[in-house]
Amino acid sequence: GDHKVVYRDSVSGVPLVVAHQSDMGGRSVAIPGIMVVKNQRVDVYYGNLFLNENFNQLLINSIEWAMGNSRFTRLEEELDAKIDEFNSIQEELRIAAKETKEERRNRRTYFLMTFWAVGLIVCGLILVKMVLVPQE
Repeated sequence: GDHKVVYRDSVSGVPLVVAHQSDMGGRSVAIPGIMVVKNQRVDVYYGNLFLNENFNQLLINSIEWAMGNSRFTRLEEELDAKIDEFNSIQEELRIAAKETKEERRNRRTYFLMTFWAVGLIVCGLILVKMVLVPQE
């Protein structure tokens, strides 16, 4: 990737804002020179930097630059496609679960009907062999 010091401290030359663009199109902005120090007389005290209108505009432009990259756009499109694919798979699973549930219910019904029919046949045989035959 490529990085560039965007803003340096005028006295010490310390980089305050660094921009980086990766080979894959990603962008980032780092602010390594801003420190939380208790001494407001120090130039790199964040409160003093944010009072500087040029620094504020530079920071805003840097954030806009970092957000407007091709990698983010590509990832966003890929994410939308993955979400659509996930929703499609989820709907297919919902349908398959409903069909499986209904198939189980039907199997149970068929089993109970068969068991009931066998029970009726056995009862009929008992009736014929044990009750009706001895009366003849």
